[in-house]
Amino acid sequence: MVVGTLEPRVEPLKITRVVGTFIVALLRLVVPSLVLSSIYILSFYLLQEPAGISLATENALANPAWWMTMGHLSLMLAFFAVMMTNRAHGPGMALGQVVLSWLTLGGLMYFAISLYGLGTIREELFPTNVMRAFLLGLFAAHVAAIYAFDWKRSIPWWKAPLVAGIVGPLVFVLIFYPLSHPGMDAPWVSWMWMDFVAKAALGVAFLVPYNMMRRMVKPDCGLGGA
Repeated sequence: MVVGTLEPRVEPLKITRVVGTFIVALLRLVVPSLVLSSIYILSFYLLQEPAGISLATENALANPAWWMTMGHLSLMLAFFAVMMTNRAHGPGMALGQVVLSWLTLGGLMYFAISLYGLGTIREELFPTNVMRAFLLGLFAAHVAAIYAFDWKRSIPWWKAPLVAGIVGPLVFVLIFYPLSHPGMDAPWVSWMWMDFVAKAALGVAFLVPYNMMRRMVKPDCGLGGA
């Protein structure tokens, strides 16, 4: 009697189910990721528009009228968009939204470079150290805000968005400003805290539209929150 080895069999139905689940999840990320990508592009172009905020400061360069733009403020829309995805589908989908949107922008950047040339695109961007600090700070801020939201997901409803709306901007400014202004003779510490206060204030203000959208954007089964 010959005893053969039994090879593990993978049911075709199970494979089909896994592939189908992956495709559905990917499709659910497409629209949120396109929205997030659009917000990033909008914020980039709004860097040319002054925010119109002026404060009396000892150093004239610290006055937000000289440096703060609508691009600084509109970046909070990105945190809000990710927050709504997090509310509906959880931290995994929210992080996937961020990654997919960045891949989308990377693809658009590659297309633009191939079309116009690297030199032309570089003229439209900031110095390498600033871009590096921005990308690192923004990604870390998104991750921190996503998991801060999930950590505080509970009743009352405002806890999670409030904490996420403050933690995200705080992580961003604490990474971006020190890395993008090393050794510079500029009041970047004042810029950092003013930027944080402005973004955190918007984070608090966004509780109003968040509350209005709670009935339209409901959490998936198994996710807590109100």
